[in-house]
Amino acid sequence: MSEKRQIDSFTPEIVKITDKCNLPFNAGQEFSNFNSFLAYDVEDYFLNGDGVTYLIKNGDDVVAFYCISAGAIPYNYICENESQMWGISIVEIRMFAVDEHYQDVFFEY
Repeated sequence: MSEKRQIDSFTPEIVKITDKCNLPFNAGQEFSNFNSFLAYDVEDYFLNGDGVTYLIKNGDDVVAFYCISAGAIPYNYICENESQMWGISIVEIRMFAVDEHYQDVFFEY
């Protein structure tokens, strides 16, 4: 069994970003699409209305990021002789990734 890793100082800050971000981020080798998202796709998602991206930082480190968007799940509402199309509001998490340095790490509050 591997030894539990612990972070001694963790003061998270959430920052909204709307354009490309060149801060170092690595979710791991098998997650190259997440690794390149901050550098290449953030601005397009924002400008196209596909989502807004937030960084979770600890000092200068990028701990994680997530991209969220608003949407609706359609459903057909039938009442008496009337049928209408409605939508249930949702918030979709489009992307969520944690830097490998912060994966499987313990922090005591």
